[in-house]
Parts: sequence; C-alpha cells; structure tokens
Amino acid sequence: MNYQHLFFDLDGTLVDSQEGIQNAICYAMDALGISRDKLGDIKKYIGPPLVVSFTKYWDLDEAGGNEAVRRYREYYSEKGWREVRVYDGMEQTLKTLQKAGAGLYVVTSKPTVYAEKILQHYGLAPYFKTICGVDFKHDQEKKQDLLQSVIDQYGIKDLSVCAMIGDRSYDMEAAKSVGTAAIGALFGFGSAQELQETGADALAQSPLDILRIGGITEE
Repeated sequence: MNYQHLFFDLDGTLVDSQEGIQNAICYAMDALGISRDKLGDIKKYIGPPLVVSFTKYWDLDEAGGNEAVRRYREYYSEKGWREVRVYDGMEQTLKTLQKAGAGLYVVTSKPTVYAEKILQHYGLAPYFKTICGVDFKHDQEKKQDLLQSVIDQYGIKDLSVCAMIGDRSYDMEAAKSVGTAAIGALFGFGSAQELQETGADALAQSPLDILRIGGITEE
C-alpha cells in the first residue's frame, strides 16, 4: 500500500455527528438567551474549537464564549455524543486497512473523552492504535500539534508513508504543517474547494474510496 500510517479526523470523517452537535449548540443558545437566528450553517461550527466559533458568530466575549461551551457540554455529555452515525462503509474500510497492515490513529479537536465514548460505543475503537483529542482545559490546541504528538509518540520517521484524512481545512493544513499527505473526505462537512485550496493531495468520495487512494483492493 502507499500509506503505512493513516490519521483520521472524527467528526465528518469517521462519523456524521451533525445531529448531536446541532442539538447541543441549540441547547447552549437557549440557555444563554441567544436567538437561534444566529445559528446559521451548522457546518461552520464543526472543525474549529467551539469557543472560537461561539465568540465569533454570537458576538460574545471570552467569558461568554466559555459559558456557551460549558452549556454545550451539559447537553453533549449526556445526549449529544450518542447522536451520531457511522458513515456507510467506514468500518469495512478500517477493517481492510488494518488487515493490510496499516497503522490507524484518530486525531481530533474533540475532547478525548467524547471521542473515546463514541468510538467504543459504535465498535470502531479496536481499529485504532490511539485516540488523540484535547482535554477540557486545553481545548484550543491546534490540530497540527495533536498530529505531531501522535507521530512523535509512535516514533514515525518516514512521513512519506503517512496521510491525514479529514473533511475540513484544519485537517489539510495540519497535514501540510507536519509533512504528511492530506486526503480530503468529501462525504463530510467540507467542500472540494475548501479541501483543495488548503492542500488536499486526493479527495475521497466515500469511505471505501480511501482504499483506492491507498492502493488497497477490498477482499
């Protein structure tokens, strides 16, 4: 295969998490008395740290943004994390990649505790060597720093056999920042234009298309 190490984003790449995220955001808006007219396109909230999105789109100061995140997590920790759907073909893709000898890792800007709960609940956790996210006190950590930490942790030296797979510009930029290939997931929340403009080396139309890009034949 072309890639021996594959780093997967979570939201919009492994799972469709829009329902849970939207419900948690609306819960936070209601709790803070913010009109849902300010919601806009839900996709813009998926990818960057939540506090950044809330302060930007809701005209909040830092304290207000942090309170919005706290309220968001009230809902998400109880219900939102369950309101996700594994993309069709994703588990078969992971199984095939693992069987081919690829090392699989999760690198997400989501808190690690949520990422682990989701992947364990839906049976995907066993495919991954690690699930790397953020903690609640450092939830603005950059995606490239998370990616680099996994590369360092596993002593991966040859970045030419590594690829980051994600659906947003942050994933593509992280890959380019650390020196891996970047594969855009078109079945997620980002557009082809967004992914290409930020460095995607290839675009996957579906989870199974990742196998084609990786040079793997599904058995």
